[in-house]
Amino acid sequence: MVSKDGAQEGQGHHVAYLLKVLEWKLTRGTFRPGLLQKAQLNSEEEVKRCFQAAYDLLAAPDADGSKAVKALTSLQGVGPVTASALLCRATPQRVAYMSDEAVLGSGLFKRAADIKYDMKTYTRFNQLVQAKALELGNRWTGDQVAKALWTHVKLQGVQSPASSKVVGKPAAQAVRKSIKKK
Repeated sequence: MVSKDGAQEGQGHHVAYLLKVLEWKLTRGTFRPGLLQKAQLNSEEEVKRCFQAAYDLLAAPDADGSKAVKALTSLQGVGPVTASALLCRATPQRVAYMSDEAVLGSGLFKRAADIKYDMKTYTRFNQLVQAKALELGNRWTGDQVAKALWTHVKLQGVQSPASSKVVGKPAAQAVRKSIKKK
């Protein structure tokens, strides 16, 4: 939950947290030389200010997670993917983590090499998975949908054809069937 002062309870949003999440991300995605060094240039005050701005944006009842993600991208070494990783645990119902696999599973791009890591792509991706979560019901968040897409693509292999787009009705039906079995 987000506390009244905008900070995530139980987590200090400061440079150490930023660097830890960035290190985690770099071990799972495309290695980008110099990215960690850029992030280390951010001051404690700047990181706190950006997180405060992001959480202020997320506090509104009709909050747009993409705007909060954009607030964090003003930090050095932080793009939309890293920003989504920083925010998705605190507000999964508004911010989904944009992994390559989830983007491929959503059908936005056919190949990993085509993925664009910009705010336009993040906004489209987040809107898509948040809408799917609403369609699936209140037990789902956009971040859970993104995780389901990640899992599907990992099980299929990243080079799965575009025809295996899983955000469409066949995937939703399969998810509903699996939920009913529980």
